[in-house]
Amino acid sequence: MKNTKNLTLPLELVLEILLLIFMDGLHKPHENFHRLSLVCKTWRPYAQRLLFRNVRLHDPDATRGFLVATRPDAISELSQTLGESVRSVEMTLRSQDMLSLFSFVLRHCPKLRELSLVLYKDIDLGSLSILSATLPQLPNVGYAELALPSIRALRISAMVEVPRFLKSAFITWPTIRHLGLADTALEQFSTHMIPESGAPGTKLPLYEVDFGPSRRGRRDPSECIRRLLQTCGQELRILDLRGLGNATAIQNFLRESVFLAQHGAQIRSLRLAELPLHAKVHGLKACTGLEELVLYGQPPSVMREVLPLDCLVHFLYAHTPSQESYSVDRLVKWCETMPKLEVFTYVTRGQGGMIAEDAKKLASFCNAKGVRFRHKRNGINELREELIEPTTFPRDEIITAVWR
Repeated sequence: MKNTKNLTLPLELVLEILLLIFMDGLHKPHENFHRLSLVCKTWRPYAQRLLFRNVRLHDPDATRGFLVATRPDAISELSQTLGESVRSVEMTLRSQDMLSLFSFVLRHCPKLRELSLVLYKDIDLGSLSILSATLPQLPNVGYAELALPSIRALRISAMVEVPRFLKSAFITWPTIRHLGLADTALEQFSTHMIPESGAPGTKLPLYEVDFGPSRRGRRDPSECIRRLLQTCGQELRILDLRGLGNATAIQNFLRESVFLAQHGAQIRSLRLAELPLHAKVHGLKACTGLEELVLYGQPPSVMREVLPLDCLVHFLYAHTPSQESYSVDRLVKWCETMPKLEVFTYVTRGQGGMIAEDAKKLASFCNAKGVRFRHKRNGINELREELIEPTTFPRDEIITAVWR
């Protein structure tokens, strides 16, 4: 590349250009993006900002390398440390070695907003508030003067009992607004954090709750879901049930939900996993302010009758091979009952001829109605972190997804 020394584009414009290159067709980081940091010296700091935005740390050697690269006392060409670019961290705390590095990682990321943990060890987060130790690789860094970041989104996959961690999480980070629970974390959260029905307890100021797969749990989690959501009060706006993979639990919650009857009107985004065609979901009639609906598989007949769709702005429909093909004409008919619809996302697996024809029909309908049409051909499991489309959502409440 020529004349890189004379590059005078504003920082914001350079970042926007690199971001377009950064994301591939599946809205994931492009595998070869790291090469852009080697194109020229001018591009390097901008590319590194994006490369360090979302970090995954699963072994001690990689974690130590990350700590050396993001040392708090090393200022880059853009007058900030690389650690200040980190917005989300995903860590697996399996060994004592990784556990000992955990608090250092947090202090290297002062602007960290989203933390995803796979826990094989119990942690008392209260012990992280003061850190006087130093790393052998960074003996001159004064960690006692570095504070913990303000976490806004916490996702937990628990492989063991972690009562100390659960009890200290919201004390350490009262800023948490987004909570994700997977494996046994949901049942443990309900057991250790939430008082029995009728007992006084602190309301959790959660804006979003999403449930991941419970591979180790055997119980019907619907009661745990009910107890957790009852503690969210008036704050909850996004409810994600896609990860449960337990149609019975979802039906039990949606049939005649006390929570939805009390708080359904405040929910703005509802994300549902595949449900049987005859599922009883009458509780959805209380969701009168819904702006986004994410649905896997054709909707149960009752859902089409009871769900208020007057406010819907974004509708994501994901075709699932396990169900018989859903008639595009019926899907179009359902969309016609959404007068405020602005964005329709059609998700398919594969690129079969019939799917392509269906997409054309849907695109034609959307064009005629002035609705933005998006056709995503990625697999269902790759849509765990679909970004919210309606502009009416408070943008400062939206957490950047962890790209998997």
